Amino acid sequence: MSIDYEINRSFVLTVVAVNEVALDKGIRLPRQSTATVSIRVSDVNESPYFDPNPKVIRLQEGIQAESEITIFTAQDPDRFEQQSLRYSTLSDPANWLRIDPLSGHITTIAVLDRESPFVQDNIYTAMFLVIDSGIPSASSTGTLQILLLDINDNAPEVFPPEAEMCEKPENNGINITALDADMDPNAGPFSFELPLQPSDVRKNWTITRLSGEYAQLSLKIDFLESGIYQIPIVITDSGDMPLSNTSYLRVKVCQCDHNGDCTDQERIMTAGLSTGAIISLLLCIITLLILVLLFVMWMKRKDTERLAKQLLIDPEEDVRDNILKYDEEGGGEEDQVEHMNNSLKDDPLF
Repeated sequence: MSIDYEINRSFVLTVVAVNEVALDKGIRLPRQSTATVSIRVSDVNESPYFDPNPKVIRLQEGIQAESEITIFTAQDPDRFEQQSLRYSTLSDPANWLRIDPLSGHITTIAVLDRESPFVQDNIYTAMFLVIDSGIPSASSTGTLQILLLDINDNAPEVFPPEAEMCEKPENNGINITALDADMDPNAGPFSFELPLQPSDVRKNWTITRLSGEYAQLSLKIDFLESGIYQIPIVITDSGDMPLSNTSYLRVKVCQCDHNGDCTDQERIMTAGLSTGAIISLLLCIITLLILVLLFVMWMKRKDTERLAKQLLIDPEEDVRDNILKYDEEGGGEEDQVEHMNNSLKDDPLF
């Protein structure tokens, strides 16, 4: 039994001491004696606690954001202290929840999805922290488990996503099923059918339901050229509000050997390029060649213009340039005559 200040603040104990061995003859004292012990309990700050912990609630998936889903509060054992409690989020893997720090009200901040990878066995687990205002403060954690109930919010998809078939199938079809992330009764049984458009789908192919989970796709015609075909298949589930989805089965039709194995895989992979992809590739190549050609023509034009400018220089400008250079080297005839006259004056003959 633990001692709790909030239950008992003091204790009175009676202690009895007994001598196990008999006293000697002649000693007239009793074999036992008693004493009273008074114990006073000192108060310490105890941690608050969530109750219940863990708390389990049931919710339907798909609840929108800003929806209040529960109140998760703690109790403080120190009821005589009147301490305040504050709450915070300790672990919320999908970031779906928000707790009010004072009241403990929990509100969604995102849509709850049962198919989330953070949900294990339909249960989403979050942890919260409570701390009191004592000195020193004390805290504890609480776990909230949300059991998410399934709704029909996922459409089925074809499985497997691709298959192989011979050009001459010889009554051999492709068995397919559907994958649905929802649980029963929002999943199977499924219905399988081919769409009305494009028209060549129903012209070349047929689909037969084998059971509520499986169907078989087979050729209507006796021969189909090798290649890769994307076959649209409309699959509908069995939910209260059934969901339909058109998913595509990638079928490789090929030439086969006597064992039924494809023998022209490389040609089929080449054929896998659609006509639009081939046209786009050719247009890119042609555009690149045109750009290269235009660049070469532009460079040649620039070279031609440079040569033309050199040939069209004005001859008078050349002569003027030569005269200026001649002046710089020593002057003309007039300058030379004047120089001779000056020499004669300086050196008289007689």
